[in-house]
Amino acid sequence: MSDNDNKLKKIYDPKLITSLLMATKEKAEQVLVWKFLGTKKVTASIRITVINKANGTLVFSPTLEDADVLKKIISSSESVNFYIPGGSTLFQCNIKQIESPERIIVYAPKFIAQLERRKWLRLKTIDKQNVRIQFSKRIDPIKTTQQFFRKNIFDLGVGGMALVMTKAESKSFIQGELIKGVELLIDDFKIVVDLEVLNHIELKPGQESDQFYKVWKIGFRFAGLQKKDQEIISTFVFKNIGSSIAV
Repeated sequence: MSDNDNKLKKIYDPKLITSLLMATKEKAEQVLVWKFLGTKKVTASIRITVINKANGTLVFSPTLEDADVLKKIISSSESVNFYIPGGSTLFQCNIKQIESPERIIVYAPKFIAQLERRKWLRLKTIDKQNVRIQFSKRIDPIKTTQQFFRKNIFDLGVGGMALVMTKAESKSFIQGELIKGVELLIDDFKIVVDLEVLNHIELKPGQESDQFYKVWKIGFRFAGLQKKDQEIISTFVFKNIGSSIAV
């Protein structure tokens, strides 16, 4: 999975843009502002506090823990990049005035960008040691013996994930099967979720991975994922994804 699979569509309708921003404000949803400093993507959590339709401006404030990071992001900048994890939405605003570190006024965006092919951003995570999954499941429909699995995740999005397995391991996962009580470990977060097995894809050596032998990619859909957990995953994916999805 490459960043280029996360294709965006642009929306220019002012009414739709205002409606989305109003909903984000009223629900007090998490919003990230971000900027590349060198090759590193730096993000800060903010809240939209005011939407002034009359003069076409927004006011936002940083969360307490990210106030210093926000200063670095907006320093010497004429514009600010935003990302709404709850809707995989990107937009950019020109800065009108920085009244204080806790109150930044920007002009409303001329357009917003949302995912075209997927509802959620997807990130290849096979090389990241801070994204793992662990669970136990029966590997034989007759016997009650369970096997414990603990693996790095191949790719991840709010909608689901994939694991890479040997042929023998893959036979234990049947399409449509629901695996309950799976622990998804992302940084210091632990998310408990159910997984539905979606498909099996055979990967040849070197195809989508650095394996020197044939493996099977098993796709899963998340079932019963809580909204707060969706935000954790969406935020993690965005912070670690490359620059190809910038507006």
